[in-house]
Amino acid sequence: MENDFPRAEYAKSYMRIDPKVRSLVYAINNFGIRTYGSCEGHMNMRRHRHPWVSLHTDGNIKLLDYGIEEFNRVNFVQWERRPGTIESSTLQPLTYLGMCIYSCSETREEATQEKLNELRVSADMLAEFLNSLRG
Repeated sequence: MENDFPRAEYAKSYMRIDPKVRSLVYAINNFGIRTYGSCEGHMNMRRHRHPWVSLHTDGNIKLLDYGIEEFNRVNFVQWERRPGTIESSTLQPLTYLGMCIYSCSETREEATQEKLNELRVSADMLAEFLNSLRG
């Protein structure tokens, strides 16, 4: 019974993550990379209009970078790991159908719920792809 508590707490911590990026956070954690923030994206102007995951650059970061690069070869939403500090970075979509998607460069009219939903689907697709690399 003692061994069940850490597993239950571990599972509970994933329930606090936005549902639309939970699988991506989990996939990144499976590379031994710690995450410390994430968001599924929101249409509210004060928040990011795209999904993102902030992570430490520990664990198997080279395999993660390889996975992102390979995923980008065959998918219309391109992802990148943007540098933060020496020890951290943020994984987020880079382009959507060839257009920059950073929230600071979009007007409210350009950011649509449909586009956000497609970016969320892409986050799930990236998670599945990364999980396939782990076997």
